[in-house]
Amino acid sequence: MKPNENNKDKYEHYNNFDDDINNNKLENIFFELGYHQRLDIFLKLANKTSKISTLSKDLDLPMPEIHRNIIRLQNVKFVQKDKEGLFHLLVKLYSNKYHLLIF
Repeated sequence: MKPNENNKDKYEHYNNFDDDINNNKLENIFFELGYHQRLDIFLKLANKTSKISTLSKDLDLPMPEIHRNIIRLQNVKFVQKDKEGLFHLLVKLYSNKYHLLIF
């Protein structure tokens, strides 16, 4: 899917994601999702957008811990904060009992 001028910012991460993979940063992506708290945040955001305070309550983690992990997920271009302060995934997620696909 190619971005048009109206949603260019929304899809800009795809080009950056490809650059990261080409620059041998794929291991960073797996590393960041390998930590259980970040994976829990990632999976929560796969279901709905959330604020840090909501994630903190839902996951029973302190807000500074959620914030620290959100920053790391932003660094690998998996999460973005919108104008309303809600965090959402920048990737699509498909999962079933046996597989987890991220694209």
